[in-house]
Amino acid sequence: MNPVNATSSNIIIKGYFFWKFKNKLNLGSFKFKKVHILTTKNKKIFNEKVILENKIGRIRDIEEMSDGSLIIINDEYNGGVFRLYKQ
Repeated sequence: MNPVNATSSNIIIKGYFFWKFKNKLNLGSFKFKKVHILTTKNKKIFNEKVILENKIGRIRDIEEMSDGSLIIINDEYNGGVFRLYKQ
């Protein structure tokens, strides 16, 4: 039996900064406190990468900004807003 992911947010990344994630589905996870980056083909998942596992807590929302950075909001008691970008 597969555990329930408790998905909080999902977006398709346009890939301005993170070209490796371009056109991939990103899912935030409340329960497992990580972000899943899924590669799909013909409506099926054939690759998964996990980032930020147990780094910032329960993921509430993910958005891609116009400059290509990713904004991630967590759902912790002393919650925060995190920005991922390349320098």
